[in-house]
Amino acid sequence: MGIRWLLQMAWRESRGSKGRLLLFVSSIVLGVAALVAIQSFGDSLRATIDDQAQSLLGADLSLENRRPFGAQAEALIDSIGGQQARRVSFSSMAYFPANGDTRLSTVRAVEGAFPFYGELVTEPEAAADVYQNRGEALIDGSLASQFGAVVGDSVVVGGVSYAVAGILKRSPRESAAFSLVSPRIYVPLARIDSTLIGPGSRVTYEVFFRFDDAVDVEALLEEVKPRLKSLEVGSDSVGEIKRNWNTALTNLYKFLGLAALMALLLGSVGVASAIHVYVSQRLQTVAVLRCLGARVGTTFGVYVTQAIVLGLIGSVAGALLGVGVQQLLPIVLSDFLPVDVEFKVSLSSVGYGIAVGTIVTVLFSLLPLLRVRRVSPMMALRSAVGLIEGRRFDWARLTVILIVVF
Repeated sequence: MGIRWLLQMAWRESRGSKGRLLLFVSSIVLGVAALVAIQSFGDSLRATIDDQAQSLLGADLSLENRRPFGAQAEALIDSIGGQQARRVSFSSMAYFPANGDTRLSTVRAVEGAFPFYGELVTEPEAAADVYQNRGEALIDGSLASQFGAVVGDSVVVGGVSYAVAGILKRSPRESAAFSLVSPRIYVPLARIDSTLIGPGSRVTYEVFFRFDDAVDVEALLEEVKPRLKSLEVGSDSVGEIKRNWNTALTNLYKFLGLAALMALLLGSVGVASAIHVYVSQRLQTVAVLRCLGARVGTTFGVYVTQAIVLGLIGSVAGALLGVGVQQLLPIVLSDFLPVDVEFKVSLSSVGYGIAVGTIVTVLFSLLPLLRVRRVSPMMALRSAVGLIEGRRFDWARLTVILIVVF
């Protein structure tokens, strides 16, 4: 009675209980699908962040301060060199004369060719290249939709009126969902109303740098960090963007991974319940096999083989479903992500999901399957015989419980 016999018997035993075994398989599919979708999407997002970190920052290096840069800070900025651009950010009411409506907005006053990496996606496309030279403004798409503003209309920020050069669709480091809270308006720094950034105003001053490929930005940042700290000036680099995102994604994965694992465990409880009912209906069959000379290990092996095969089938089906769900996640989350995530199947995540799903399924199946070992051959003749009591303490059952818990 080798592996071939076990597989044949497992197949024969399954033919009369396809509905219950289908419940067995379906109980594990959703948990594995959630696990694979989260893990695989996370790997794709991490790879995208690594590839597009410069676009997220829009530069190789940035410095920021809550007050105008002083003389010492300006001297340090000049010494750093590279191609530079400046941005002043603050919140202000925006007034649309065409319909007399106002809305609290985030104003970005820009000077220079920022962003150096990535782009301001606008409609029309050329608006991002000409709005500074023309002294015009780019308004967020949510503002255009809310107030019916179109290119050529005007928007007033403070005491300055700007013609609308284009509708802003996307900008570096900011997701579309950000505009729902505080829509953005890009204006030239040279035309800003200075009364809006006077003493007491909540303003962020930023300088962005772009360097030649030969410059080691991380080494340069380490060199100037002591001076930046003494001047209370913050900094960001591509390396720091990657580290910050990796930390945030790691924390997110831990939470979502725990949720997926809980879904898998709940599915495993369903597996245990289905197997318990299934085994209860197969005790007579087990007794007959015992009467025909089958050993305890052989009869037990038939049903364990069923659990392994069905667990593997359910895990593979769940992994395929998870890959399908992963294709939808970038679409569903596109408004909340600052980058476009490219769909990639993570084979390691698929393998991990299949392995974990199969192992957890078999472990939870073992608890009800252990009853098979205590079936008396006499049960084939007298159903009242029931199960062999044997020893009071079942070490195998305790071992399985400990493995499941830990």
